[in-house]
Amino acid sequence: MASMNVSELLYVCWTEESSTVFRVTFDEDMLSRIFQQAVVLYSPDEPKRPTRLSLESKDIKEILVDYREKNCEFLCEISSMKGTKLGCSYVIDESPYIYPVCNLDTKDDSEDFDDISNSVKSCIMDAFQVCRKKATEVLVWILADTNRIFSKGIPYSLPVAYAMKGYSLGTQVMRDMHEHVLQACHEKKLQVIASCFDGQWAKLRTRDKKGKPLTLMQLQRDVYEEATKMTRDAIVKADMNS
Repeated sequence: MASMNVSELLYVCWTEESSTVFRVTFDEDMLSRIFQQAVVLYSPDEPKRPTRLSLESKDIKEILVDYREKNCEFLCEISSMKGTKLGCSYVIDESPYIYPVCNLDTKDDSEDFDDISNSVKSCIMDAFQVCRKKATEVLVWILADTNRIFSKGIPYSLPVAYAMKGYSLGTQVMRDMHEHVLQACHEKKLQVIASCFDGQWAKLRTRDKKGKPLTLMQLQRDVYEEATKMTRDAIVKADMNS
């Protein structure tokens, strides 16, 4: 990373069965300590092979363990692929790689591509069926006028959207869906002046997307909760500074 002047790299560990990919980030302090230790060991006029580890080397070994935990991120493990020899290969000068020579006969690969595309689509659908959770409830958005007056033949409310729900649904997901419905109503020139829902998503009416309070009561509760976590001296100091 230092030689290429990059802040991170992708490290691929390959075996015939699978390939593992890691994202590794650069640590300049660790590199500096390793380089200085290498200079100390091998820069003398007559360098010798070390017979035992120095104290600095032991410290570097511990640093490498910590580096592995903090600077190495596992990304994925996928099945490996291996090229097959086609009978002849050619080498490009100043390149360590051997390039296979493909069959020169022209071939229409459109059918093969269609087969691969259909296979990928089938795999994605199978994975979706396996991973998706069974819905246990349905959410329905109902649009009504402010008076909610019943008239025979004219319903006072109409369902405008629905969503299937599993065992749990986070507040942020619910907020995104609700704002999508409100935006769709706005595009149809339907003015929604109020929204009603049960207490499961009460935070929709008390906090915004960033978690900031929207009501005076919620602000008071936040201040009280923060104050209960402070020491007496911290509270007195805050009152004096305010």
